[in-house]
Amino acid sequence: MNLNTNTNIIESIEIDRVIAIREHAISLYKESLSKAAEAIEILKTIPNTNNHFPHQCIEDDLIDLQYPRNTNDDDNRTRFELWLDRKIWKMFIDKSGIKTIMSNKQIEKLHYDLYDMKSPIFNFENALSTFTSLSANKADSFKNGLMDALQSVSWDYKSNNPRYLGKKIIMDNAVSVRKYSTRFNKTDTVNDLVRIFCILQKKPIHEFQNSVGLYISDNVRTNNKNFETEFFIVKWYKKGTMHLLFKSERLINNTNDLIAKLFPSALPPL
Repeated sequence: MNLNTNTNIIESIEIDRVIAIREHAISLYKESLSKAAEAIEILKTIPNTNNHFPHQCIEDDLIDLQYPRNTNDDDNRTRFELWLDRKIWKMFIDKSGIKTIMSNKQIEKLHYDLYDMKSPIFNFENALSTFTSLSANKADSFKNGLMDALQSVSWDYKSNNPRYLGKKIIMDNAVSVRKYSTRFNKTDTVNDLVRIFCILQKKPIHEFQNSVGLYISDNVRTNNKNFETEFFIVKWYKKGTMHLLFKSERLINNTNDLIAKLFPSALPPL
């Protein structure tokens, strides 16, 4: 399977342009803070304010923007700069398409590494290092995503095998049934499986709002116990168990062929 492991996930010229815009915006922002500080000093010259302190209007408005919200003592970015870097990282990650071959577990780790309170500064060195690494590891990301998808369902049934797809998958604790509501608990698990199937069939990856997992969730919420999706015939029970019967034997075979190719000796003997 060709995962297009070209190292140029994002064109360097685009990164350069965004970095230039980022630096210009930060410069203007800091200049505006300087002007605000000047305005504060001017307001302090108002005589006889009788403890009303009008300059605090500006100080109160700016305090959260100026105060660093990063736990790294060596990082003196303002909250604005940190927020800006998070947004830029997210923009480039989404444009790279790398998340389409990742499981939800991998995506969560990527988000933690790039979008948390220690989000790295978006500069050319960090961008080059990050995207070169992501590109070089695309094949491994896909393999690990495949295993994450298969291992995230229940394996205490004969029809389930963490390295082999049978005719159906049985998931425990898939549905929570309460007095006034019913909830599907495996949305990410189903979407991880569907992501693999879409890649195999060269179909577009579903956006979350149009995902199979969300469709199942909507049906479960309305208490529909038997229905079909693009890839599965779905049936669930009050005890919380859900059965996903695969509609395409060819898709099962293609998935198992891929598992055998990526993980030699993974499939059980015939």
